[in-house]
Amino acid sequence: MTLPTRLLWSLLIVAAVAVAVALMILALRPPNQLTLAAGPEDGAYHRIAVKYRAILARDGIALRILDTAGSVENARLLADGTADAALIQGGIAVPSDTAEAIGTLFYEPLLILYNTDTPVSPNPATWSGLRINAGAEGSGTRAAFTSFLATAGLAPDANSLTGLGYGDAIQALGANRIDLAAFVAPIDAPYLRRAYDSGRFGVLQLDYVEALSRRMPGDELVRIPPGVAHGCKNLRPVAPGAIIYFVDVQFSVGDDCDEGRLPWDHFGAEVW
Repeated sequence: MTLPTRLLWSLLIVAAVAVAVALMILALRPPNQLTLAAGPEDGAYHRIAVKYRAILARDGIALRILDTAGSVENARLLADGTADAALIQGGIAVPSDTAEAIGTLFYEPLLILYNTDTPVSPNPATWSGLRINAGAEGSGTRAAFTSFLATAGLAPDANSLTGLGYGDAIQALGANRIDLAAFVAPIDAPYLRRAYDSGRFGVLQLDYVEALSRRMPGDELVRIPPGVAHGCKNLRPVAPGAIIYFVDVQFSVGDDCDEGRLPWDHFGAEVW
């Protein structure tokens, strides 16, 4: 092999190696655009997606947010490749062998609100003929509440389930068009905070809640202190002064508690 031929082959090999290395580097670089399945525009998942969009934009990554009905639809969009990533409620199965969970963000308690003018039995086994908003079809709330009703031993047709959006459900509850509204969401979601502050609604303290939680796979009982979404102060007459307190008891927003609510950001928005 002559010198020019050897030199040509050497150059070709170097070029091939350089191309291979360049391709490897390109493959390792993050994409410049991602699609995230979030949830309804007025929901907590959408708020989180907007925050992620701002964070990713710092690194030149554009995030396209898909507004969906919720976790069940998000799981489907992730499985069929429509979304690159998705926010999904715990316990919702993703029909895909390649999808992986990369982290847990926060607890999402099941909250059942009622109108304080029309109390409802705290024993779910006795519910019959109630009008209950159980979340939109395709939402994590609908999936969780359906499982909850089955665990309580209720037949699917024992009560009438509606699928209103978050804000619409609060309005319907206030107008007595429904008897209960179920939410699986962060306790400080904007629509829930507005409901707490209105003074018209209570969070139903269920009977046998510990037994129910143990019979629902993937769920656990979490006790939420009063005022955790907005802070509180003790107003008992015998108190020597205003005392900020957080008590390990079940969450209460009714008129029978002795807390005077402070603005939710009294201690700084970063606290929540």
